[in-house]
Amino acid sequence: MKKLIYSLFPLYRFFYHHLSMAKINVYMMILGMKIRYLGHHCRIYFANMTEPYNVSIGHHVHINKNCEIITTGSPVEIGNYVMIGPGVTLVAQNHDVSDWSMPMIFSNKYIRGKVKIADDVWIGANATVLSGVTVNRGAVIAAGAVVTKDVEAFSIVGGVPAQKIKSRFPVEVIKKAHKVNFNSFENADMNWRKWGVGNYAN
Repeated sequence: MKKLIYSLFPLYRFFYHHLSMAKINVYMMILGMKIRYLGHHCRIYFANMTEPYNVSIGHHVHINKNCEIITTGSPVEIGNYVMIGPGVTLVAQNHDVSDWSMPMIFSNKYIRGKVKIADDVWIGANATVLSGVTVNRGAVIAAGAVVTKDVEAFSIVGGVPAQKIKSRFPVEVIKKAHKVNFNSFENADMNWRKWGVGNYAN
């Protein structure tokens, strides 16, 4: 019996993977009709978006499972070549706690601010980016971080609240990196299967 089960397991994995990809492709088609802008060659694993029409997503973006994008009146902009790990939350609003005359749950007052994720950013699992924050190009946010202020380009931040850990490169390399035009990658032979990311969504 064990041999039979083990022999059937590869078949199970094959169908499970392809059915999962089919579900994701259907989700991407529906999302593409609702979202403000959705670039090409994206993979989004069922992210929860409160207002998809306030969300813009660039090209070659990977958003993993159980992510939350909360807009409620403020936009969230995600650039190109962005990786977002599982359980990440992007929040473009916050509760205003300055009114002492009533319970906070009844105040219905919010502080809103655009969340902008620039190109070539990696946000680790379960990190949170709060309203009004810009994560600049090439930055890395460590898993579990809570980002309350802007993140400088090509830096690595982590912690609660997030603080700069180090720069990814020396200053002279960062100057060169700023000059690189990522549009030149658009026509390249980009095989995501080789990278283990999965099939193209569109």
